[in-house]
Amino acid sequence: MIVELAPGFLSWDEVAPSRHPFDRPSAARVVKSLGPAQRVPRRPDVPLTDPARSEWADGEAEMWATAMSHALAERYGRWAVGWRWAHDEGDFDGGPVGSWCCPRDSVTTPEETLTRVVHCHQVLTWFLSRRHVADSVAKEMVGQAIGGRFHSWTSPDTVLVDDIAERLALSVRPDAALSPSEAAPDHLERWLAVRASVPWQDAAESGSDEPVTPSRDGAAESIRAFDGAIDPARAEGLLTALERARADATQDAPLTLERLCDWQQRVLGVPQPPRFRNSVAFAKGGRERYGIAPDTPARLEACLAESGSDDRRPLPLIARAARAYLDVCFFHPFDDGNARAGFLALVFVLAREGVALDDVSLLRRVSFQADSPQDPLTLIRYIDLHLAQTRQRAASHGRATD
Repeated sequence: MIVELAPGFLSWDEVAPSRHPFDRPSAARVVKSLGPAQRVPRRPDVPLTDPARSEWADGEAEMWATAMSHALAERYGRWAVGWRWAHDEGDFDGGPVGSWCCPRDSVTTPEETLTRVVHCHQVLTWFLSRRHVADSVAKEMVGQAIGGRFHSWTSPDTVLVDDIAERLALSVRPDAALSPSEAAPDHLERWLAVRASVPWQDAAESGSDEPVTPSRDGAAESIRAFDGAIDPARAEGLLTALERARADATQDAPLTLERLCDWQQRVLGVPQPPRFRNSVAFAKGGRERYGIAPDTPARLEACLAESGSDDRRPLPLIARAARAYLDVCFFHPFDDGNARAGFLALVFVLAREGVALDDVSLLRRVSFQADSPQDPLTLIRYIDLHLAQTRQRAASHGRATD
């Protein structure tokens, strides 16, 4: 899951109406002016139970809905991702939205779909945040107050809500407030600490490490579907960079900061390769902060150098690809497009050893946390899963064409 596009991770500061003015009369015009509005996918005319309907919903339609969330968040702020927060079973259940369920059922004609575009657990967390209670404390207090009394897919009765609200109000004490200000965390340093502790060498590939030619180009298809829905120029830039990265891979070139900058020039469509950032960077709505020092570019360079095969310290290919992706994300070298840069690094590391994937959905729809020891292992599993499926489908395709 991409945390930045999930409404369940919003805080009160990100949704408070006083901080985010919204001009309701212009909403329909603005929504229809966004890139995804020009490319609403049409639902196939097949029965609900037809596998083609599910395949379309999980593929093209889901990509479009994610692209629309991205575009709305860029236009209005992150609070706008709540447009998919359904109050019944849907994309993100438990929310206040009644006009949207999920891509399978809610993406119909362009006009109907765009019209659709135009509370308890989260509201309680906002209640605490409003009173300056730290997020971690707020979540614990909410969990204790609820005590498992809210059941999935049901609305709590008024008595239950009142009881829980009272318990929360009584629990907001001075000692629950934020502690005195401390030094802001440096998530780059946290990542480097996690990086040193991850058992990369234990990553087990489910298949062989031999090259594989997929039956379809998963990276390019993902770019055309997702980035193309946001903005055709964005997709074109990333496709151009992808082509350049793959060309570099065929030359067995090393992964370097200079090479990343070369690709990023194509990603962003700028006249010159972008330089390494010269100030502190932020991501995930400001929840992660990446420090800067004179040696930060050199430290990234050293990390990127470890993406190649090394007989002295052999690591599985999928581990090296995952680590390169996360290195780029958390060093955050550029002012814009770091997730795309990380994706290109991952594709490059695989391609350099003759491996390409026919599907990359898990790699582009999930965000990872700099200080989570489990996230690198999760990314490795995702790459391995896609690789195993790619090998299986490539073999089936080969037999079918014989």
